[in-house]
Amino acid sequence: MQIQISAPELEDGDRTVADLHRWLRRDDTVRRDMDIRLAHRTLPGAMGTVDLIDLIVGQSVAVLNLALSYAAWRAARRTAPAVTLTVDGVSLTLSGASDDEVRRMVALLSPPPPLPSEPGPGPGPEPEDPTAPGGR
Repeated sequence: MQIQISAPELEDGDRTVADLHRWLRRDDTVRRDMDIRLAHRTLPGAMGTVDLIDLIVGQSVAVLNLALSYAAWRAARRTAPAVTLTVDGVSLTLSGASDDEVRRMVALLSPPPPLPSEPGPGPGPEPEDPTAPGGR
């Protein structure tokens, strides 16, 4: 899964993204489970290029580690600027580190649960019991 983190609506968005990028690179659990890169892109609605963090996540547990590291980064800041996560064209702007914000982040980053399989025809008809009344 590819995740992009940006802060294009902030004047100092590039500084915010660079700060979060450094934080994530220093977190051994995050760095071990995903590829973390600082990139420069033109985003819809942004003037010029913006800095963003490109993350490639290969394991579901990495999503939880990312959420925990994000919450710790937010808690370590006196003023916590908003950041936007984008996954598969779906964006979520986070402006805090409350339990609800972290849950929203995990929900966006978690793969959907598998659909239940349709019931098949079953094992077939019950065999006749020769000892039952009316049996053979």
